[in-house]
Amino acid sequence: MPNSEQLLFVLSIIGVAYVMILNLLTLSLTMICGMLIHDKSVKSGKVKGNYISRSDNELRRKAAIAATIVAIEMDNDTLQPNYSIPATATVSAWQSVMRSDILKWHRTSR
Repeated sequence: MPNSEQLLFVLSIIGVAYVMILNLLTLSLTMICGMLIHDKSVKSGKVKGNYISRSDNELRRKAAIAATIVAIEMDNDTLQPNYSIPATATVSAWQSVMRSDILKWHRTSR
């Protein structure tokens, strides 16, 4: 008579195999149904090979180009902040040292 560990091992293998078979059946049925629905829609003329018309595709391409240009411009504006350097006579020594530390931190040089 097999002991409890062997029985548990066999039951766990059977359980894993059962779950894998169910997943395989579910995926195969989903794929078959998707292929049948696609074939039916192509034969009925509702879908013509290309899902996006040329005008929609061109509009999306132009929108992507415009968004890219705007993102580049925004990135360029944020990379080089415009810090004006104060007049030397109106700041104390402590303020000028702190200002130079800030400018070094932001990688801005005179």
